[in-house]
Amino acid sequence: MKKDSLIIVFIMFISIGLLIFFLPEIYNKVQNFEASKEKLPDIKLKEDEEKIETITMDSEIVNNLVYPIMRNDKNKLESYFQLESITSSNFSNNDILYNAFLDVYDGYLVDHVGVGCTNNSKEFDATYLSSRIKNIIGRDINYKFEDFTVPNINKNNDYIGLWKYNSTNNTYVYYGDCNKIDNTTIYYDYQKLYDLKVSSDNNVLYLYYYVGFIKIDNNQYIVYSDPNMKNEIATGTLDSIDDINNIAIDDDKLKTYRYTFKSGLCTYDNYCFSKGEWINDK
Repeated sequence: MKKDSLIIVFIMFISIGLLIFFLPEIYNKVQNFEASKEKLPDIKLKEDEEKIETITMDSEIVNNLVYPIMRNDKNKLESYFQLESITSSNFSNNDILYNAFLDVYDGYLVDHVGVGCTNNSKEFDATYLSSRIKNIIGRDINYKFEDFTVPNINKNNDYIGLWKYNSTNNTYVYYGDCNKIDNTTIYYDYQKLYDLKVSSDNNVLYLYYYVGFIKIDNNQYIVYSDPNMKNEIATGTLDSIDDINNIAIDDDKLKTYRYTFKSGLCTYDNYCFSKGEWINDK
C-alpha cells in the first residue's frame, strides 16, 4: 500500500473515532435546539397576553371614572372651578364624606324611624362610606367620621340635607333637608369631554373638557366662559329647567379644563381623581 493511501486510511479512522466520541454531545445539542424552537410559540403568546390595553374615550374605564363635585351648591356662584387647580387636599371633610356617600350603593340604606324633618329617614353602616372614600378619593386621604350635609347640587338625589353620625353604632342616620333654600337664581356647569391622553404605562389618564357656566333666573339663561361669570357668550329663554341640556353652546368660545386620574391612589386598581386644572390652550 502506498504511503499516501495509508495516511488517508489513518485520517479516516481518526475522524470516525472522534465522531463516535462526540456523537452523544452533538445529539444533546440538537435535541435542545429542537426543544427551544417548540417553546417559541409559548413565549410569543405570553408577550401577546402582556400587551398594554388601548384606552379610548369610549372605554369602560373612562365611562366609570368618578369625578368630584365641583359646585357644592347650585344656589351659589362659588365653585372649585374658580381655582386655577385643585387636588383632594382642597376638599373639606364634608366634601369628602358627601362625595363618597353619593357613590354608596342604595341597597345599603335601610329604613329608620322618622327623625329630623323627614318621613323618609334612612340608616347605613359607616364602613360603607369608608370603603367608597378609599376607592374613589384615595386610600391615604385624611378624614374623620362626623355629621355631614349633602348640599343642593345639580344631581338627582333623594337625600339632600343632614346625615348625623352615631359613634356608638358606627352608623349614619338621615335627618332631612331642614334648612331648604329655593332661590330663583341657580347655577350650572357645562362640561364636554373632547380629548383623552394616556401615559405609556396606562397608569395616568388626562381628560380634556370644554367647560362653560350657566346662570338661570326665572327661565332666562346666560352662558359664560369663565367661572366668575363675567364673560357672557350667549343668552336665551327656557320653557322649563329640563331644557337646559338643549342650550346651544359654542365650544370654540370656551376654555379647557383637564382632569387627571391615576391608578394606585385607591383600592381595587381603580383610577382615582388626582388633579383638576385650567389649561391655557386659547
